[in-house]
Amino acid sequence: MENQKAPVPIHQQHNVITKARYNYNLIEKRIVYHILIELKKHDITDEQGEIIIPLHELTKESKIEHVQRSCISLLKKIFEIKDPITKSWTATGILTYVTIENGTLITELSKKIKPYLLSLGNFTRLNLEVASSLKSVHTQRLYEICCQYRDGKLKYRPSIEELKQMMMIEDKYPLYANFKSRVLEPARKELHELYLNNESDVCFIYHEHKTSRQVTHILFEIKSKERNKEIAPIRSESIHDFVELQIKPFWPDNPTRVQQVYNYLHKKQQFKIYEDVVKNIINRKNNRDKPCSALAGLLVKVLKDDHQIYI
Repeated sequence: MENQKAPVPIHQQHNVITKARYNYNLIEKRIVYHILIELKKHDITDEQGEIIIPLHELTKESKIEHVQRSCISLLKKIFEIKDPITKSWTATGILTYVTIENGTLITELSKKIKPYLLSLGNFTRLNLEVASSLKSVHTQRLYEICCQYRDGKLKYRPSIEELKQMMMIEDKYPLYANFKSRVLEPARKELHELYLNNESDVCFIYHEHKTSRQVTHILFEIKSKERNKEIAPIRSESIHDFVELQIKPFWPDNPTRVQQVYNYLHKKQQFKIYEDVVKNIINRKNNRDKPCSALAGLLVKVLKDDHQIYI
């Protein structure tokens, strides 16, 4: 009998934790992720408390010193929690001690933070495999935010200041252009690539909102594979008709490009995005008298810049 593939581990992170302020490196964050899944998997109580994590799940590198330094750093850090229900503020360490022996990390949670981690009422569901594999702490943080909003309205609009405070980088990237190129864009690209390869359950696109010509807020739009499954697949006939009537006029002499669009729509089921973009481009006042073939470049640009769709 063939071995069945183990289920993808999902852990539930209280939204107070998702919105809390902290600044962890990759190994520290992976320790936190594994603690959360162990809590969920084994229902650890106050009396049991001890958590065991295999070292190979924290890093592929053989040098144990990297893990040791991360443990020391994690023990020193303070986790700030603001509870919107009780209006309380708590500062606590997340771990009480760490021991490394026989290829494992053994640790125990702070009693102050455990109630939030064990709570099942107001939570964010995270895919542990995805979270642990991400290459950047910024991507990890934004992935958490994506997971928090994927079950609701799929949108989140923080100010730049609020977002940087959550990521504890208030003193970095004073210029928005640097924040965009060092934080937002690398995270968007990494999650989007994983999403397209079915290696991530969520990704995001974002829009810049300006006040007096300065970018002050970011509107995140969350894409969720789980939510997409709830939508009935589009019939091939509908896609064919749309491509013939709406897409072909953009490339009347380029059947290869038209076929690329059809193949993409059939595979990715992003019909509504194309429909809205085409309608908006054609209906723009200065485009009404232009043939669609003259707007093909604009269509490609809008799909790429606003929706990260490449054709």
